[in-house]
Amino acid sequence: YFRHKIKENGGKGQLAEAFRQHLDPHLTTALSLLSARGDFDLDGKTPTAYLASLAPAEQDALKKQYKTDRQAAKAVNFGLIYGAQAPTLHAYGIASYGLAWALEDAESAVRVFFDLYPELALWQTWTDLRLHYKIDEKKPKIFVADYGREEIPDNPKKIFISSTLSGKPTISHKLTSGLNYQDQGSGAEMILDSIANLESPASECLVNLVHDELVFDCPEDQVELTEEQAEKAMRDAAEGLLAQHGIPIDAESAVGDYWIH
Repeated sequence: YFRHKIKENGGKGQLAEAFRQHLDPHLTTALSLLSARGDFDLDGKTPTAYLASLAPAEQDALKKQYKTDRQAAKAVNFGLIYGAQAPTLHAYGIASYGLAWALEDAESAVRVFFDLYPELALWQTWTDLRLHYKIDEKKPKIFVADYGREEIPDNPKKIFISSTLSGKPTISHKLTSGLNYQDQGSGAEMILDSIANLESPASECLVNLVHDELVFDCPEDQVELTEEQAEKAMRDAAEGLLAQHGIPIDAESAVGDYWIH
């Protein structure tokens, strides 16, 4: 079914296509959810194609008009990409995004999400069926007891062994983190490579690292050069992992008297 959906989309992954066309993936998901409820007319197009047909100013206007729906779409995107089920998504939307929705709404969101991004369903299935290994109780097992924040049980029933985009191995005993490590691990590599790529004076002004952001504290006369070096270091780090997949690379900076988040 999901392979057929990808063929319907011209063989293109819609999430990657949204990034290629510099579209807002949260707005893309929001329009898909609205369309499924009959509250938005996509004019016969996919949400990605519809947004791509609009001028940037029109896209910004939609983002403002459907601000609440876009916020709800964040819960759907972040909740489902790593394999959450409808009950978990329902609770996550309430706790993290303040959504006032029923379990039936979360169940509908699951269907809409994977119809929009069938390539993610295939990735999750591939990880579950091809990258997990059942444990033979008769054979001795050796595991690292603590892999990052996840405690590996002494006797797991199965493990998921995969890698980041650079090929660094990841291991988990849960599908959700088995998916997460592939993606978030690749992001961690890019931000750490960015730090390694920094030149002076930016390298001497770095004071903090927060997820995908670097924070610098530098003299006023070095601001412009620090911005230039930081953006270049981040673009170069991402180029090595993402360019091969046709994903556009960009980095943005902001300057102020305090950290702008």
